This record gives sequence, C-alpha cells and structure tokens, in this order.
Amino acid sequence: MAKTVLEGIRTNAWAKLSFADPELELRRLRGMQIALAPFAGPAKVKNLRTNRLNWARQRREAAIFTYGVRTCVLKRPAFYAMCEEGDLDFIVTWNQHDTQHFAPVQLKEVVPRSTNPNATLEAALHKLSKYTDSSDLIVAIHLNQRGRTNFRSLIVPGINIAELWIFGASRPDQSRWFLAGDLLRQAEYHEFDHPS
Repeated sequence: MAKTVLEGIRTNAWAKLSFADPELELRRLRGMQIALAPFAGPAKVKNLRTNRLNWARQRREAAIFTYGVRTCVLKRPAFYAMCEEGDLDFIVTWNQHDTQHFAPVQLKEVVPRSTNPNATLEAALHKLSKYTDSSDLIVAIHLNQRGRTNFRSLIVPGINIAELWIFGASRPDQSRWFLAGDLLRQAEYHEFDHPS
C-alpha cells in the first residue's frame, strides 16, 4: 500500500467516516452468504447480484481486499469505510509511527463467466487506461473467475494511478484468497485464509 500520507480537506472528511474491522465484517457477511446458500431462489440473489444486494457484494469485496492487505502487506490493523466519492468506492486506513494513513480505493470486478462469458482480466486492465490523473487512487480488481493467472506476464496499460492490485478466491469454497500487487511495480503474490 502507498506509504504516502494524503493531507487536506479530503482526509479530514475521511477521518470522520465510520471505519469497520474487515475481519468482523467478513465473519458477519459470511454468515449471510451461508444463510442464503440453501435458498432455492435465483442465483442472482445468492450471489448478491441484484440492485438491492449490490451494497453487500461491494462491502464484502472491500472487506476482503482490506483484510488481505492488513494480513499480508501492512501486517498491522487496517480498517475500511465505504465512501462513494468521485472515482473511489472505499477508504483503507491504518496507523503507523503515530500517523494515520488513508488510501482511497476503487473496486473493479472481472465477473464470473456465468454472468458474462466474455469478461477477462485483460479487458478490465485495458479499461483502466481512462485514468489519466488519479495519482493517489488505488485500483483493486476482484478476479471473480476460476483458473490460473500468470500475474508477471500481464500487460498493464499506461495508467496514472497510485497502485494496482488483483484479488480473488484461490479455492472454490472461498476459504482461501489471493492478493497480487502492486502490479505497477514489483508485484508480489500472497495468500490468506478467509476469517472463519
């Protein structure tokens, strides 16, 4: 995660947001997912892909990304708050050396092939070329498809963002997840368990 401290009016407003512990949120949302599992209704409902449940899917993705960063990269408590402001979807915050850091993050998703058989990670990366002046924005792409990806061979277009991360489930039961990034620099691959 970016080590720079963002200052000014934006961070003053962000400091007033209600930040959540990703581990606690993931446990709560996992319970919701398990409760919906036996539901005989449409797959869109079970997979949180309706307009009414979109908030839960985005909150879960933000929590998973934050938990992965907290566990594998920062190795210190980190929290998140949903914040739809301009290009960003949520804020990650953590304290280090008596300084509160803020990282604005935008979520993207490579949807499952059952939702869109033509969705690819390469297409999602290509769409990022629209970012020409977002030098403090982190983009986190949820790779919501099964299969293997060679992250080192990915071609990332010229984009002006702070960092680029990809995360997704590394097991079909979503008990284990991966986090790859920063793909704009020396990318590292991490795996972590979903909180149970």
